[in-house]
Amino acid sequence: MRSSHIAPRWLSRDPLGEYAGVNLYGYCGDDPGNTFDPFGMACGGSGGGGASWGDIAGMFAQWYSGTAPYSQTFGPETPQTHDMMGAPGVQNALAYFNAKNRGRGPGQQLSVTNYRAGFGILGAIAAGNNPTQQFVGDYRLDLYPNKDGSITIYATNTTSLSSWLYHLYPSALNLPNGFPEGNATQVYYWTVPNGGSGGGIPGGSCH
Repeated sequence: MRSSHIAPRWLSRDPLGEYAGVNLYGYCGDDPGNTFDPFGMACGGSGGGGASWGDIAGMFAQWYSGTAPYSQTFGPETPQTHDMMGAPGVQNALAYFNAKNRGRGPGQQLSVTNYRAGFGILGAIAAGNNPTQQFVGDYRLDLYPNKDGSITIYATNTTSLSSWLYHLYPSALNLPNGFPEGNATQVYYWTVPNGGSGGGIPGGSCH
């Protein structure tokens, strides 16, 4: 699957099919100058429905000051979840899910739980200018099959001093929620279509 440098369209149809909208050959809302979507999973950059650096700076300020909620949940329509859909860890987890359930039909598929998505320096480089992925760092994934063959994905992250320092700081010394730089959890969830070929929102406009 390749995108055209002349016209803002994919040269092959969207891997998400109609789950990403009726135009199967569109690219990031026809805005390739400000957005990117190399795998056909979710637009990133300054447009495409993702979070802004200002959004994430606000979340960081809450965590740093100790005012972040104990737990926050971001549903499929939120910009933060849009940012997480194309994360390499998510795609690896989907590949593992599909391999685990090879030959199983809808209603027979098994869940994948507690799948660890690492980050580190290489992860920071891969995340590039995706603000949510940079903020989240490493996280845990739980994938649950639905009766129609779709898969609901939960990505759970705990922001802590240890995670911000790439686990060079002992996790046992992390402060509880309510203290500056204390633990704060975020959960991002969405559903992908049958086969789980990528992250996406049914009826969304990202290609």
